[in-house]
Amino acid sequence: MAEYRIAKRARVCAKSGEEFKPGSMVVSVIFQGQDGFERHDVSEECFEGADRAFSFWRTRVPESLDEQRRLDLSLAREFLMRLLAEEAEERAGLAYALVLLLSRKRRIRIVGSRREGERELLQVRWPHTEDEEPIEVAVPPMDDEKVERVQAELERLFGDYDDDAAAEAGDAAPPPDSPRSAS
Repeated sequence: MAEYRIAKRARVCAKSGEEFKPGSMVVSVIFQGQDGFERHDVSEECFEGADRAFSFWRTRVPESLDEQRRLDLSLAREFLMRLLAEEAEERAGLAYALVLLLSRKRRIRIVGSRREGERELLQVRWPHTEDEEPIEVAVPPMDDEKVERVQAELERLFGDYDDDAAAEAGDAAPPPDSPRSAS
C-alpha cells in the first residue's frame, strides 16, 4: 500500500522568502482561489490570521528527516469538516475522495452507509470517537473528468498519494472492506 503525505512543505516562507529553520513554527494556509484551493506556507511571524483562509494549521519544522510525519490528522480532519460544513455540491467529490484517502491510510473508519432517496451516504468515524455519532459523507456521481479534477486538487493540497484512491472515487463506491447499504 502506498504512503500518503501532506504536500511537501515549502523550504521558504511565501511572504518573506526566508528559509525555514529546523525547529521553527510554520503555518500552512489553504485559500480558496479562482482555480480551486491554494496552499501557502508562511512563518508564524508572517501569518496574518485566518480571515481569508479556508483552513490553516501550524507545524514545527522537524529537526531531522526521521521526525517528519507522513500525514497530519488534525489538518485532514479540520479540512474535511470544513468541506462538509459548507454543504457545497461542487465540493462533494473532494470531500468523498479525501474520506477514501483517509480510510485507506486508516486515519478514518467507514462504519456503514445508508440511502437517502437517490443519494448514498457513507458513515465515518475518526479514531477514538466511538461515543459520538458518525459523520455522514455523500457519495457523489463522478465521471472521468471530475475524478481528474479532484485528483489534481488533492495532489496540490496533500502531495503524492496513491492513484487507487482516485480510481475508487471514480467508481463512486466505498473501499472493498467497508460495509455497503442494500439498494
